[in-house]
Amino acid sequence: MLSPTDIQNLALNKAKGKRPKYLNENANDHLLSIVMVLAEELAVTRERADTLERILEAQGVISRDQIETYVPATDVGVERQIEHSGLISRLLRSLRHEVDALSGDNKSTEEIVDFLKNN
Repeated sequence: MLSPTDIQNLALNKAKGKRPKYLNENANDHLLSIVMVLAEELAVTRERADTLERILEAQGVISRDQIETYVPATDVGVERQIEHSGLISRLLRSLRHEVDALSGDNKSTEEIVDFLKNN
């Protein structure tokens, strides 16, 4: 299983090529990027949860009321927190890249690949 640090490192990986620009100002661009990541995550999560609930209820395994009143165990809470950390890292990725660029950490993907091949 991946550690929280591993998940955050994966979420902070830089995409290849230039980042798309949606709006004129950087702040608006970052905000739209964050909103779009949230919308995508939410849509997928809702579809999967709905599918699971319908299958389980149809098979008489569990009712939706039982799902609503479920209280997770501590280890489940830890797993969920790790997932939340990954989501937050993905949401703030564009801002992190902006900070990296301002601090001089603006190596291209090719430079990083060359470094990894040689070391």
